[in-house]
Amino acid sequence: MKKLFILIVLLIAAGALIATNPSREDHVAAVNQVVSSSIEQNLSSNNPVLDIMGKVGSAIGSEVARNVVDQKLEYCNYYLFSLSRTQYDGKNYYLSVGALGTVKATFNEEDLKNAVNNGINSLLKYHL
Repeated sequence: MKKLFILIVLLIAAGALIATNPSREDHVAAVNQVVSSSIEQNLSSNNPVLDIMGKVGSAIGSEVARNVVDQKLEYCNYYLFSLSRTQYDGKNYYLSVGALGTVKATFNEEDLKNAVNNGINSLLKYHL
């Protein structure tokens, strides 16, 4: 009886994980949120003229980034959880992890800023 109860609990837990596994679109949105936030932070200014130019640049940069992420992101569905990854220089790099209806990017705005300053290889080598 105890084994049956454990089996039922495990089946219910697996069913909940499967039912709430995030979609590819959820992963794209999570990655885009970090990228767009990074672009906005790095282009903002206290000077009103520069701030307007930064907002225009941010809008353009965010749109370009959305298109790149949408094209390059590969969705990996493992039913109980999901991952997104991309390939660079022949290697796979994981961008986000998702489970229970939530997606978490594996990098943040500071990581992207460092990648711009130090080259994309630093981001991929140390943070993804």
